[in-house]
Amino acid sequence: MKDTSNQIIRIAHIDEELLFIEGMTLVFSHSSLFDPVIVAHNAPEFLEILASTRSENLPEIILMEIQLESMDGFDLMRTILRQFPSIPVIVLSSFYNKVLLTHAVKTGAAAFVSKDASLDDLKTTILGVKKEGSHYTSENNEMLRAFLKGSAKSMYFKSAEKVSKREIEILQLICQEHTNEEIAEKLFLSPRTIEGHRQRLCAKTGAKNVAGLVVYAISNDFFTPDLKYY
Repeated sequence: MKDTSNQIIRIAHIDEELLFIEGMTLVFSHSSLFDPVIVAHNAPEFLEILASTRSENLPEIILMEIQLESMDGFDLMRTILRQFPSIPVIVLSSFYNKVLLTHAVKTGAAAFVSKDASLDDLKTTILGVKKEGSHYTSENNEMLRAFLKGSAKSMYFKSAEKVSKREIEILQLICQEHTNEEIAEKLFLSPRTIEGHRQRLCAKTGAKNVAGLVVYAISNDFFTPDLKYY
């Protein structure tokens, strides 16, 4: 797995709270880990800058507030992920609750962080997303479980195809944050085989990423978050 510890990560940030985004830009500018390559105060401006950026200069991580006046935040996320599917999106929001968290995961967010979080927590999340593709904490998973255990869970991921016993086994290990290599070792399979299972699970469930698979597993009672895994 790629080591990101000594690499500067290009960050894009969209937020309509000027003081907040200017403060975060200052923090990133003085960091040896992050380079704020795109900063925008409204959604149309952000999309325009992204579209005009050369591929080699595109951000590696996008931070976005989900509650925007210039455009629905979820529509913006869907547009970003459709046009730039290889760039993970982290929601960094003042509106941190289980409904928005669950909808963000379903839409394809790689992580969801409250603006009340510490800078260290944000740094850990960004590095986790850069390394693994997504990063959800035990608190996130407990919020997802609390939301999905009620009647609302029927609104979310349901598989059109039957999930096999082996796929459920792999899904549970994914939920416990094991890597492809670790799962392969546990099940005496190759990492390539595990990645194939992961891709088929996403295709069957409609999940956009690992976080979506966690939502699917919780909503279908294949996995119950346990703090010992985090």
